[in-house]
Amino acid sequence: MNRWLQFDLAAQLIWKGGDDVYQAGKKDIATLYEYWLFFILYDLIKDKFGYTYQTTKEAPYGHLIQVDKDGLNLRLKAGKHILFSGICHRYQRDLGFRFSYNRSFRGNSKYDGKEGSWTSSMRPDYTISFWPASFTEEQAEREDAIVHIHFDAKYKIQNFNDEIILDTGEQTNKDQESELLTKQKQDERKGTYKNIDLLKMHAYKDAIRRTGGAYILYPGKNSTVYQGFHEIIPGLGAFSINPSQNHSGVKELSEFIDEVIQNLLDRTSQREQIAIKNKDILSESRVTYKPTTFRYPSYFDLNKINPMESKVLVAYYKTENWDWIQKNRLLNLRINTDRGSLRIQDFDYILLHTISEVVTSKFYRIADKGPKILSKESLIKKGYPSVPSQHHYLVYPLEDILDTEFAGLRFDIRDLKDYKTGRASAIPFTSTLYELMENAINKNDEEL
Repeated sequence: MNRWLQFDLAAQLIWKGGDDVYQAGKKDIATLYEYWLFFILYDLIKDKFGYTYQTTKEAPYGHLIQVDKDGLNLRLKAGKHILFSGICHRYQRDLGFRFSYNRSFRGNSKYDGKEGSWTSSMRPDYTISFWPASFTEEQAEREDAIVHIHFDAKYKIQNFNDEIILDTGEQTNKDQESELLTKQKQDERKGTYKNIDLLKMHAYKDAIRRTGGAYILYPGKNSTVYQGFHEIIPGLGAFSINPSQNHSGVKELSEFIDEVIQNLLDRTSQREQIAIKNKDILSESRVTYKPTTFRYPSYFDLNKINPMESKVLVAYYKTENWDWIQKNRLLNLRINTDRGSLRIQDFDYILLHTISEVVTSKFYRIADKGPKILSKESLIKKGYPSVPSQHHYLVYPLEDILDTEFAGLRFDIRDLKDYKTGRASAIPFTSTLYELMENAINKNDEEL
């Protein structure tokens, strides 16, 4: 009786997607391979994230079967978007996930916190998306906290390393390199150019926003994964996945996904640090490009010094203390909660001014050791000219700036955006080296 029921149910099952495979009596093996890979990835993601089938009886793939006027229909069809998603609590960091088949990423997508491609529209065969479960998927896109991994089925490739021209890292002479490039052009004209498959993975990786990696799935011999930097993602490559019980290659793909998950669980990973930095930088739109007008010393290039991140403390000093400041190369500032006190933070430079001095040339670098906290007794021992009113001070060691590019510069502190007039002008405030140099007054220019 059970056998008859199974046969009767199978007879009612209709697969409209099968029309793509069996047309005019011919088999489209490439499309059939694509469908087969869907179930491979489906099962991998389901098992790794503890996903339960979306049916009351937890029947395998039950939510992929729908009832229509023709009977039971398997929804799987090339070009039709299918997805399942959920939240996984089995790891030390809760992760949201989404597995998609034929997900489209709209083209000409601006950096507006939505998914998409910033060039043309793209539709990878399979996309796995991960994000911290503290966000919704939409919030994760906006916060650059989501990672997309794409896979494309490529049945036509037989041996990835043989058919795609790659730099193996081995030393080649100019004649060999020229021969390889010539072969690329010849294959491209013949229509047998396979490098285009790897280039398409580059397109997914570089065009679809927040993509961590893109990989080819093909029936062959070798799997190859390339890491963009020092971690498993960002990356590109190919996995050999074969419909075979003994050498399917699914184990290698499964281990790769495990490595990706481990990277996503690491809050201190380089990938996560880069994502946070990208978010900070790109969320501030620069409508017009304004090149700097100041010539910085050459070591700014060598040491990767960003003038927009180099902080300048603009501080007030009392005239009667100036000789002591010059002699000791020290500047003391209050650090309590009173008006005019300084909130402790990192600075690279200090610009000093005093009463009625809105244009100043007193520009110093903070010495390498940075500030110290000194008691008023310590300041008195150093010959401080008056009795300090506070118990403790934050004291910055000052260093003369000898670079010729900075010589002869004067600064009108009224031109700085955080400058305040009146008595508030004595309150310390922060600028950047970029802002300071863009508003610098050169003595030679003044004379002209």
